[in-house]
Formats: sequence, C-alpha cells, structure tokens
Amino acid sequence: MPELLLATYLPFNRVHEVAKYFNRSVEAVDPDETLVFVDNVVDGWQMDVLRDKVEHRTVGGKWGGRVLTWISILEEFLGRDCVMLVVDSDNVMDAGSGKFVRGFGDKLLTFMDWDDWKNGSKGILPRSSAVGEVTIGGVARPLYEYPVYNGSLFQSGPSFFVGPKQAVLLAAKPDIQIFYKLKNILTSLPRDLVRHLTDETFLGVLAYLMGFKKVAWTVGSTHYRSSSSEDMDPTQLTLMRAVNALAHERFAAALYREFGLEEFRRYREKYVLARIKNAFSGAL
Repeated sequence: MPELLLATYLPFNRVHEVAKYFNRSVEAVDPDETLVFVDNVVDGWQMDVLRDKVEHRTVGGKWGGRVLTWISILEEFLGRDCVMLVVDSDNVMDAGSGKFVRGFGDKLLTFMDWDDWKNGSKGILPRSSAVGEVTIGGVARPLYEYPVYNGSLFQSGPSFFVGPKQAVLLAAKPDIQIFYKLKNILTSLPRDLVRHLTDETFLGVLAYLMGFKKVAWTVGSTHYRSSSSEDMDPTQLTLMRAVNALAHERFAAALYREFGLEEFRRYREKYVLARIKNAFSGAL
C-alpha cells in the first residue's frame, strides 16, 4: 500500500498555524510522513526560522499565491509513490481520517468542514448529488459528488470548481504531460493575475482534465477561520472583481489554446462578459 503523506500550505506570516492546527491534524490522521509548504520565503533567515520552529519537513518558496503553491505540492505528489492528503492550514481533520483515506481508492476526494455543513453550505449543496454514506472514526457522514464544470455563461459562480476544499485527498495522479502543460500556462501568465485565481478553480480544471466530471466530497474537518482577509470598500470590491474576471479570461484563453476544449472556450466567454459588465458598472 502506498504511504500516506499529510501536507499543508500557508504563507510565512501564518506559520504559527502549523503548531496551532496542523499538528492536531497529524495526531488525527497518523500519516507516514508530513510536509509543510510555506509561501513568501524570500530570504535564508526565513528558512532558518522554519527549521527552528517547524518540526516537519518544510518546503519554502516565493510562489506568490495558492495556485502556484499547488504546483509545487503536485510536483511532490507526482514524484512519490504515495497518496497525499492536503489540509488547509486553519483546519483540523477528524480523528480516524488517516485510516479512511488509505482505503478510499484511486480517486480524488475533498472535505467540507462541520460548520459549513451545519449552516447548509448554500454554495455547494444545491449542485451536489448524494451518492451514499461513509464512516470516519466511527461517525457516519454523507458522501456527495460535485460537478466540477458549469457551462452557464450567466449563472453566478465559477466555470470550474472542485467543490469544498478544506482538505483534498490526492489518490489519483494526473498525466504528467497534462500537469506540465498546466504549469507552463500558469507560469507564463503574469503572477499578479495568477494570484487572482482560486485554488478551487485550478483544482477543478485539473480534475476535469484527469477525466473527473464529478469529484466526491464528505464532511471531515473543523475550520478555525483565519482572520487574514481584509474588508474592502465598494470601489475596491468592484475593482477586485474586474481584475478577477481578467485573470480568469486570460487563464481560460490559454487553456483553450493548449487543449482546444469547448468547455474552455465557454469559460473564457463567461469572463469576457463579466469584464463587459464590470466596465459598464464603472470598474474599468
């Protein structure tokens, strides 16, 4: 059986979350190995701090955002004979998660946190289909599937989305050529645009290219919500939406040039329309 690698990722200024939350996930999962990816590491002294303060193997980089951090996570996964559970840094996995994911099979699986589940998860549940039930640590919970592609040009929400993502189980490997094509697309785009793409969208695109039209998800973590985001005034929010739309438009155009799929053409069209809407609202 492949080894189980438990990983997390976070920017340098949130490295305290390793001791606060990730170590508790390590206890709950009991993995064969642990790994921490730390973004915004630009100097040697930062690696010295990480070696002194973090008890896990650490990979530091200056990726400048979650999506490019995921590229490094996937490179680690592709180079190993393992299954990999990647948990958000402010989440703690349920006890018994390790035994469950080891036996889940050659698939992708994502996890929703309990608070989101209890509050109805309005953004996820309406598009999900119940497919059964699973048991983790002696506690039964539902198993759903989420369709990663939404071809509507006018519905709110992204064209590609992997589903709830407090943790992601990687037990199926993408084709190496597909992965490096995606990497080349992302590294050729301006980094200031790439940071406006969500990792949920990137993972949705990856899953779709791997042949997963739907990705399974269940409930299995406690989310201690980080307060790292800042409130924006209406003008800033409108401008942010315009830049987000541009980032998606450029990403989708590059995907369509590389892979030629109709779904990527419609993805681009959706965000061209979003940019036009933003222009009329005064954002551009």
